[in-house]
Amino acid sequence: MDEEALCRMIAGHGFTITKIHSRLIEEGRLFEYRMVSRSRNKAGAQALAQQMLELPNVVEFRISPTGD
Repeated sequence: MDEEALCRMIAGHGFTITKIHSRLIEEGRLFEYRMVSRSRNKAGAQALAQQMLELPNVVEFRISPTGD
């Protein structure tokens, strides 16, 4: 998934991305995105996680809250 598509998907769940970084890992076989995002919609994280689980090209992901 390219960065633009990823950002659209995340925004579709009510998140605003404030920082995004990307890099190649695993000797160039995988592309990793790291980002900081915000949302006031607590249900958005669960919906985003469910959508990520359904994507066959996603190897792993983590969604970590930073506060209330």
